[in-house]
Amino acid sequence: MTGEPSASLNRVAIVNRGESAMRFLNAAREYGIERGTPLETVALYTEADAASWFVRAADHAINLGPTMVTDPETGARRHTYLDTGIVESALVLSGADAVWPGWGFVAENPDFVRMCDRLGVQFIGPTAASMDMLGDKIAAKRIAESVDVPVVPWSGGPVDTVEEAVEHAKRIGFPVVLKAAAGGGGRGIRLVRNEIELPAAFKSARAEADSAFGDATLFVEAQITGGRHLEVQVAADNSGNVWTLGLRDCSVQRRRQKVLEESAPVDIDDALQQAIREAARRMCQAVDYTNVGTVEFLFQPSTGSFYFLEVNTRLQVEHTVTEAVTGVDLVKLQLDIAQGAQLAPDSPEVRGHAIEVRLNAEDPKRGFTPAPGRVVELRVPQGPWIRTDAGVAEGDTIASEFDSMIAKVIAWGRDRPEALARLRRALGRSQAVIEGGTTNRRFLMALLDNPEIQQGNVDTTWLDRALDEGILLDSPDAPLAMVCAAVEAYRTDHADALDQFAGSAVHGRLHPLSDETAAIDLEYEGERRSFRVQQRSPNNFDVEIDGLRIAARVEELGQFERRISVAGRELSLVVVPSGPLITVELDHSVYRIVRGHGGLIRAESQCVIAKVAVEVGDEVNPGDVLLITEAMKMESPLMAPFGGRVSEIVAGAGTLVGAGDPIIRIEAVDDEGPADTTQMSFAALAHNPAQLNQHDEDRDVLTRLVLGQDLSGSAVGDALTRVGELSFTAGLHVLGIVADRMALFAGDPELDNGAGRRPMRTDLLLVALRAPDRITEVAPADFVARLRQMLAHYDVTEISQSTELTDALFNIWRAESRLGRIARMSAGVLETWLESDDHDPNRSAELVDVLDRLIDASEAAYPTVTDLARAVRHRLVEAPAIEALRAADEKVAEGLLADAGAGAREAAFAGLRRLPEPIDHYLAAQTADPARAAVALRALVRRTHRHRTLDDFEVLTTPEPIVGVRTGRRDGIGRMEMLAFAGPSARLADLVAGAAEYLTAGHTEALEIEIILRDNETRTDVAAAVEAALPALPPGCPEVNVVVTWWQGSRDDERGSRRHCVFAGADSRFTRVDGTAGIHPATADRVELWRFNQFDISAVDAPDGIHLIKAVAKENPQDERLLAVLEVFDLDGDAHVTNQLAQAAIAIRRARALLPDPSVSLSNRIIFYVEPRWTLTDAQLQSLIVDLLPLTRGLGLEKVIGRVRVGDAGSGDLVDEVIHVTTPPTVGVMVGRTKPSPTPLRPMSEYRRRVVAMQRRGLVYPYEIVELLVGTGATHTELPTGEFTEYDFVGEQFEVVDRPRGNNTARVVTGVIDSHAASGATFRRVLILNDPSRDLGSLAEPECRRIVAALDLATELGVPVEWYAVSSGARIAMDSGTENLDWTAAVLRRIIEFTQGGGEINVMVVGVNVGAQSYFDAESTMLMHTSGVLIMVGNSAMVLTGKQALEFSGGVAAEDNAGIGGYARIAGPNGQAQFWVADVESGCALLFAHYESSQSKGARFDTADPADRDISGFPHRNEAGGTSFACVGEIFSAQHNPDRKRPFDIRSVMSAVMDQDAPVLERWPGWEDAQNVVAWDTRLGGFAVSLIGIESRNLRRPLPRPADGPDTWTSGTLFPQSSKKLARVINGASGKRPLVILANLSGFDGSPESMAKLQLEYGAEIGRAIVNFRGPIVFSVISRYHGGAYVVFSKSLNANMEVSAVTGSRASVIGGAPAAAVVFTREVRERVRRHPEVVELERQIAAESADEQPMLQHRLHQLTAQVTTEIQAIVAREFDDIHTVERALQVGSIDHIVAPPDLRPYLISAVQRGLERSTSETVLRKGN
Repeated sequence: MTGEPSASLNRVAIVNRGESAMRFLNAAREYGIERGTPLETVALYTEADAASWFVRAADHAINLGPTMVTDPETGARRHTYLDTGIVESALVLSGADAVWPGWGFVAENPDFVRMCDRLGVQFIGPTAASMDMLGDKIAAKRIAESVDVPVVPWSGGPVDTVEEAVEHAKRIGFPVVLKAAAGGGGRGIRLVRNEIELPAAFKSARAEADSAFGDATLFVEAQITGGRHLEVQVAADNSGNVWTLGLRDCSVQRRRQKVLEESAPVDIDDALQQAIREAARRMCQAVDYTNVGTVEFLFQPSTGSFYFLEVNTRLQVEHTVTEAVTGVDLVKLQLDIAQGAQLAPDSPEVRGHAIEVRLNAEDPKRGFTPAPGRVVELRVPQGPWIRTDAGVAEGDTIASEFDSMIAKVIAWGRDRPEALARLRRALGRSQAVIEGGTTNRRFLMALLDNPEIQQGNVDTTWLDRALDEGILLDSPDAPLAMVCAAVEAYRTDHADALDQFAGSAVHGRLHPLSDETAAIDLEYEGERRSFRVQQRSPNNFDVEIDGLRIAARVEELGQFERRISVAGRELSLVVVPSGPLITVELDHSVYRIVRGHGGLIRAESQCVIAKVAVEVGDEVNPGDVLLITEAMKMESPLMAPFGGRVSEIVAGAGTLVGAGDPIIRIEAVDDEGPADTTQMSFAALAHNPAQLNQHDEDRDVLTRLVLGQDLSGSAVGDALTRVGELSFTAGLHVLGIVADRMALFAGDPELDNGAGRRPMRTDLLLVALRAPDRITEVAPADFVARLRQMLAHYDVTEISQSTELTDALFNIWRAESRLGRIARMSAGVLETWLESDDHDPNRSAELVDVLDRLIDASEAAYPTVTDLARAVRHRLVEAPAIEALRAADEKVAEGLLADAGAGAREAAFAGLRRLPEPIDHYLAAQTADPARAAVALRALVRRTHRHRTLDDFEVLTTPEPIVGVRTGRRDGIGRMEMLAFAGPSARLADLVAGAAEYLTAGHTEALEIEIILRDNETRTDVAAAVEAALPALPPGCPEVNVVVTWWQGSRDDERGSRRHCVFAGADSRFTRVDGTAGIHPATADRVELWRFNQFDISAVDAPDGIHLIKAVAKENPQDERLLAVLEVFDLDGDAHVTNQLAQAAIAIRRARALLPDPSVSLSNRIIFYVEPRWTLTDAQLQSLIVDLLPLTRGLGLEKVIGRVRVGDAGSGDLVDEVIHVTTPPTVGVMVGRTKPSPTPLRPMSEYRRRVVAMQRRGLVYPYEIVELLVGTGATHTELPTGEFTEYDFVGEQFEVVDRPRGNNTARVVTGVIDSHAASGATFRRVLILNDPSRDLGSLAEPECRRIVAALDLATELGVPVEWYAVSSGARIAMDSGTENLDWTAAVLRRIIEFTQGGGEINVMVVGVNVGAQSYFDAESTMLMHTSGVLIMVGNSAMVLTGKQALEFSGGVAAEDNAGIGGYARIAGPNGQAQFWVADVESGCALLFAHYESSQSKGARFDTADPADRDISGFPHRNEAGGTSFACVGEIFSAQHNPDRKRPFDIRSVMSAVMDQDAPVLERWPGWEDAQNVVAWDTRLGGFAVSLIGIESRNLRRPLPRPADGPDTWTSGTLFPQSSKKLARVINGASGKRPLVILANLSGFDGSPESMAKLQLEYGAEIGRAIVNFRGPIVFSVISRYHGGAYVVFSKSLNANMEVSAVTGSRASVIGGAPAAAVVFTREVRERVRRHPEVVELERQIAAESADEQPMLQHRLHQLTAQVTTEIQAIVAREFDDIHTVERALQVGSIDHIVAPPDLRPYLISAVQRGLERSTSETVLRKGN
């Protein structure tokens, strides 16, 4: 520049938008900074750009209104920027002194310039006159010709009609170009190749010109083929100076739209460049051009000629290329020229090379159709020598009404290759993601990589030719793009599924998840495919297509950026999902893939449907035009991607549609598919089957099955069919996960009632979903541990809020629907293990762990899995151990046999006799030495007949290898001779023949012959073979019995299973004797098998040593039982006994599994015969049975019976006794003893049938509870024994009935029971037991009458009621209804009357109580005046409506009834139930503890704990809450606890004062939010008392915590629930036991939360309870005692209340600190005012000047605050020092001050005094 601007611009209005506006805003900001005076900017915008970047960046902005307006004259719609009236108004409003038009819109409109001149607003650009001359392309051509600038042959002027255009075209010669006279930017131009095309082109070009420029004038010129588009950037000042700033090559064009621009042109020498530049200069000078512009030329390389095209009287888009090579900022140059600056004489020099491309929101694959939308991600190109001029920012929306440019990217280099390389690199590292749209970025990258572009020799038609030939727009990776899109669609679906899953958890409901892998239907370029995707890990996916499986690893690098690895290729790509549209940018290509098909054609981008070219019913072929869309004023045809018939037009003409919106549906014709699905091949991407290890794949598939992860149905099916081929290691791995999964949400095993599958604890899953970060606070610790174990399989290490956790829980929940298949798969693995020996013995510990966990997890839900797991455990783990025991026994037997042969026969025989029965096979198999074999046979015979006395043995002479012995025995009818022969089964005939020799006519004694086959038999017809070999009996032969023993071969026991058959000789022949079920007659005699003579019995395979019998009652075939009989010969250790019992249980289980209906077999028994003296105590036997309980679950085992011999208590002689061990559900292990029964076992009675039926449903028959209460047998809790007297109506009289158990006439049993405790006390109660065996214990008149009568009886007897509750509520039947409700109401009334009259009802909930029964429970035990306890057993529940009925009626239920009203989640936390126990027996024991403490009424028990014991040294527990005392005495120490403010553990103090040998029964231990009240029933100095403590340390409050309540349950404070609990404890103890309260009470919590939760009401209930309490109350303040708590515990409330305080305690209306802060504020203020430092500072302030006073006033404010705090502390101490317990004693508020060492003796004496007062009052009342 040679001169500075003469004028000054202050505010410039921008009549443009987007990138153009941003270009000026950036330049103006710099311009203002450079000159030191800001240049204000005003953005004029339309509604579509209201939130755009340029609007935000401008200093001011004015809204022009709608984006498009309608021309009132023509009706045409045009951009608002073209409406000069609207723009004029905005300019006036803006106050701008200049206008910058940018490019497009009004930039070349001379009328707009003249308007600006009229307004006095400077137009930054050329004059209107210049525009008139040059803007009209026709006039411009004429000017060019006038200054010797060559022009292309043309029409010489405008053409107004088609005919004129044809005439000129013919003259010029086709091809020709139609051009808009006012055109620019490639618009209004049409190439015409022949005369036929011209009319349509003329019409289209004219319409576009009119729409774009408001001028429809056209002209015709020759089409120069092979030409290059060159242009000269010019700048001219007002003095006539013209710069030509280099030459640009814009030859890379698509349909005359510039795509790539560069400077300088390639292969044009300097002379030619200079000639072109000079031609441009002459053009400008010819019209006195000012400001900047562009002169365009067409260069024909073949001739070296160039032709003038036009002058753009504005700045052009590609001006930035010139700026890059000249260093001139053309926008700032415009500002300088507009203000009168002069240009230097010489144009700036050109330096280096620059290239520009335009990054647009357009789809190259769709004919570069605009693809606008919201910019969701924008990472602009950057790096050395890279410039990016963007018009949008991330978050902006590219409006469909405007051009689609996102940014221009310019690269500069020292030469062209460097500039190309920089531009390619920058584009590759940039990113632009358009929601619902796409960009041409990949196309630009392909363009820059093209060899012809890199060479630079291209003309203006090259790009169109390349595109027509498919160059740059090929789709080489379409299959891979489809795979990527399928994975992305899966990820989107899965994310949605996770959101829905988590959302459902928020509402407390989990809906079932589909286990099907949904098809993902994708369409690309008319080709449609259906994919199925499974996620194998966070980044690994299997994609199934066309029967192929493609493994794809997809890593997320950003929101849209991905890295994919498929078939050895690793590529980076961009994937943009937008509704049904998935855009994949891969390598050089963009793939716009539509999800879902069915013939639906969707919009590729946002557009307006300009015209619909088809109608419903039309048949179309691929490529037919369906409709014309318009976007950014450009029309684009939408072609049919496939053939068919138009069935629906979804969007009609004029409709605005978004990307992916449906437009038209085309259906197939003649049942042919709408697309050819054979074109795209995915084979190159698929797995290579040869690389897969099938076993590893199967393990992976089965693992995923268990984990609930994605699966292919076919893969699962194949893996399940091959489950038997899994290696041991793989199977162990899978079953370990199965065990974890099945156990995860199962309820407590102790709650299993055997009635079926344990319900899933979905509440725990909901906790994990909704509050993972606090799960340890709100979920059971064992569940948290199981969850961590399970999550480890998903590689989730922390239970904290994360997508990974949600995903894992999602899969865990999905696996719930697979548990059936998982169980079948598990059974398959286990069955394989049973058949195979292929397992690693080194992993036995791991195997045991997995099997035990699997057994525990599956036993209720999947008994088959449990049974198989136990069988595997037995075979692979226990059987080897048993085998080791047998081997050890055989070694002992070998030594004993050796000794027997050496002469110590009797001792050896005695030793052999004690060995377990399985040793018999070993003895029978001795063959090596005949003498040794004879000894073994003698031992075997003696073992078999061990309960008999035998004669001496004689060895018989037999042929080897047969051995035989003779002996005899005496039975009740005489002597029987016994012969035994042993030999191999192959010599069966010889064995029988040898025995037959002794069947002589002269033989006079009864004879028993035993034939023993040594080796295992595989034949199943051994008995028949023996029978066939037996000879005929000689005449006169005495009684002859033949017993044959053999071992049947068995897969599970190589020794085989012992078998026997018996033949009786009579009438000259032998007949087989049935009835021994394969058991030796001697054994059958010992175990009293005759007792089963009313059953048909048969043998079942079992291990050697176990006799398994199937018994079916002859009179009742449904009474089917399995009996496992075993004999115990050694009690020195329990290993043999345990193993034999375990084998018996396993044998029953395996046999039961083979029954058609195993559930009918619920009276099975294990019977053991013990030869030696029985030495085990009942407790030892109980312990042994408890250890075996896991093996007996689900076994249908009625009892274990032992036939034993015990020492008589009087004589010491051995006598026979029968031990009965039973394990009733929810009762426990019971042991009873009886004398041997002389009568046969009867088939199942009606009573027993009911018991068994209840067992099947997990319930207890009421009379079984009665038997538990009256029985004399040992139990695990040693309940008292008692007598039960049943009551019932006889006629109208409710009286004692003497009848067998089970003959109750109603669905309830009532009576009176007396139980005799070990203490000598007798507890009488009235029993009420619901009978669920009839209609689930429903209630109607019969039941309700009896319940009311029982309550009347309890009133009459003055005893409590004990109610075993299980009922479905009021009876529902066709013949009864509301009358049953009336009867239940009558019961309710009687309960209220009974309890309000002081009666006590104790309820044990033993099942599910519904409706009325739940109300009975509540009225009996849950109200303030009630004193009874409510105990919940196992999985019992109290509900108003059962789960199924609740769900059917549309209500909200839980996963089971326990979830609606069980103890763990409902009745325990809300305080409705006092206790939970695992079984009825434990509940009974708890009730007796309650009676012991409740009915003593002041009785004193013996205690060894001294009454005067000093508690000071008692240890203090410091587990939590910030306590740190070593002993209890430190709590009361002024040294360790000044002011009594430190926290301490109240339980430690309570433990210190109570009798150390007394039991503790804690009331309501599970009541949530009431934990800071501790209530114990215990003893103090031998007195049964209710000892209450108020927790004196802060307790952590579970989450969530309301904002209006405390964060912790603070020390010594009563909250609503703890107040309610305290009131109920006091009421419950009234009239039953003295009340002792150890108080540290600061008062009631008064927070808004507590007040809203009835704090006042429950606090008042405490006061009422104290007033109404019957008996002594001892209230001792051990720390502090303030506020409202003082009121409700004042001694004024109850005359029999004695109040004391431990020395040093505090007692006042309020604490010192709050008193000083609230009550004594005036006193505090007065003392502060008189404080010397305050007085002095106030004096200084008064003496200082006004300027200095503010600082001193600030110091005074600080000092006053400091002194106030000090004074408050002083006043607080003074208050506390005054309001001591000593003062309280003086005024009579307390009765005693007690030193800490005297606390226990004082409390004991106070209780004693209170009891004496109570007795005196009682006597006095009676006397009155």
